[in-house]
Amino acid sequence: MSVTFASAFRPAPSFYQGGGSTDLVPFKYDVAIGGRPYMIDLESNQFQVGWEPRIRDSVDQSNIPGESTISPQGLWRRSQNSWHLGAGQRYADSQDAQYGRFWRSVGVDPFTVKGELRLLVEAEVVDAQTESNLFMARANGRIYGSDGQTLRFATAGNFGSPTTVTGTAAADITGLASDGYNVYITQGASGIYKTDAGVTTAASYVSNVTVGPIAYVKGRLIVGGTGADKGELWNITQSGNNPSAFYTHPNNQFEWVGFAEGPNHIYCAGHTGSESLIYRTQIEADGTALKIPVVAGTLPLGEVVTAIYGYLGFIFIGSNLGVRMATSDANGDLVFGALIETGSDVNCFGGNSRFVFFGWTNHPSGFSGIGCIDLSYLTAANTPAFCSWYYAPNVTGEVVDLTVFGDDIIFSVAAAGFLNETTTLVTDGYLDTGAWVWGIPDAKILAKIDGRHGPLPEVDTVRVTVFTDDDPVGDDCGCVAGTGSPFTLFTPNQKRAFKIDARVRLLKASGNVSPVFNRINLRAFVNPVRSQVIRVPLIIHPLVLTRDNSEMFVDVMDEVTFLQNLNRDAFITTYQDSMLSARVLIEDVLQVRDNNRSPDRLWAGTVIVTMRTVDEG
Repeated sequence: MSVTFASAFRPAPSFYQGGGSTDLVPFKYDVAIGGRPYMIDLESNQFQVGWEPRIRDSVDQSNIPGESTISPQGLWRRSQNSWHLGAGQRYADSQDAQYGRFWRSVGVDPFTVKGELRLLVEAEVVDAQTESNLFMARANGRIYGSDGQTLRFATAGNFGSPTTVTGTAAADITGLASDGYNVYITQGASGIYKTDAGVTTAASYVSNVTVGPIAYVKGRLIVGGTGADKGELWNITQSGNNPSAFYTHPNNQFEWVGFAEGPNHIYCAGHTGSESLIYRTQIEADGTALKIPVVAGTLPLGEVVTAIYGYLGFIFIGSNLGVRMATSDANGDLVFGALIETGSDVNCFGGNSRFVFFGWTNHPSGFSGIGCIDLSYLTAANTPAFCSWYYAPNVTGEVVDLTVFGDDIIFSVAAAGFLNETTTLVTDGYLDTGAWVWGIPDAKILAKIDGRHGPLPEVDTVRVTVFTDDDPVGDDCGCVAGTGSPFTLFTPNQKRAFKIDARVRLLKASGNVSPVFNRINLRAFVNPVRSQVIRVPLIIHPLVLTRDNSEMFVDVMDEVTFLQNLNRDAFITTYQDSMLSARVLIEDVLQVRDNNRSPDRLWAGTVIVTMRTVDEG
């Protein structure tokens, strides 16, 4: 309750311990605690109001000096000088964060040289098409591509000036495969056609079957049925009419999507609705046939398989959600890694050296492109490092197929055509580091950014933007002013934030030259919620002279008991003075007897109360 001027003697009204306020402060009394007013013993020089330290002192116990060795009294820093573990890490310094990972990138190469960021080149349409069945295959120096009912080939990686293969059926092409010289073409109900790298014509190879996906794996031509033959699997060993399937799926709605080779098995992937299964089979000991397929792995319900690919003993599975890598156990069953999310169907893969590329329809650039997996590094079991790779500005559509032809990566986009990498760098690329929280949930204020880079071809080719909390716009900290290294940038707005993201932007210099970026440091000071520490010497005497020179009688023992109970019971109570009204926690009550003013040997004197605010500071 509130104590008013009518309360001449305390404690006449009843008080609620742990709360309350009074109108007597600051007009009649100096301060109040828990709604009870008091006068301050100014002669004691004990009255103090201050703040708890922003951070405490700490000692680095490690044997090897590092960032934790730096004094916490100064600016706290977070740094990164390598991005070789790839994208997909939202928080850069959480307890399970991996140094060398980042959140996402567009148009930037973090893999080729560890510790360096460079711009990638653009992709462009080299053969425009309006069809969506743009499949590809390689055979003896030729690259073949389909569109609609037409099959063409070129001998240059840019797919320029292609030659049309005659003799195919008047039906849409549903798949292409090659054994290195011969090329096999599936055309639905028209069966399988065949050509080779020495001719420009095709002829019927297998008829009386309705065929879709096809692949040449472990020396075997595996074909999946579609339409009237949905669920059928053939191992085609010779030309002919109406070949026998080596396996018929018991569910006549099961749809095969692709085939891949592992170390000891052939893997066949398909789905019924939202349930996806991957089967394994082996060549019989006499080499004449394949064993009956058995299930080697099942994707989570709703993750619908769209492609499968084998490379260097690894199996890569594309789905409507992204990419998984898998290895095989002793039985040939698949052990899946974590999902690499792409937000769109992954229909194709291609390997080259230590890299595996995959189609990325929903590329982070907003256009059609490809992603890159680096097999050199794993971020978890069977989970490789990855990032976005080439994209084609202003080209959108589903990425249908991909192949590596020499040093060229060629991919196709439905209703756009065949695309190849160019020699022209992207104009502007970036890498988002992920959010830094500096290991605490309290607010931080970013003071400055510094880092290192290689010799810059010209100024304004490296810029840094910071994003505080979930601000989608960010603050541009400006460009690196000179061409030398290191550099320092300052944030234009000092914002109190709980997490801070940084975006490193690389801009192409004249002459088609990329800057090289090596290291970024974010330096911030922590701005936690702090408590005020208040030390108040209260006059506790039978007779107290107030601010208006009134004499007020006080029950000394009741007041001392009230304050000691607040300290003992750890009640959150209220504190008032002329400048502050706050909730506080009593931390100490110290009684100092005044022998000169204690009548009849009763206790009287000064009670020094130490308290800490619990409101945000």
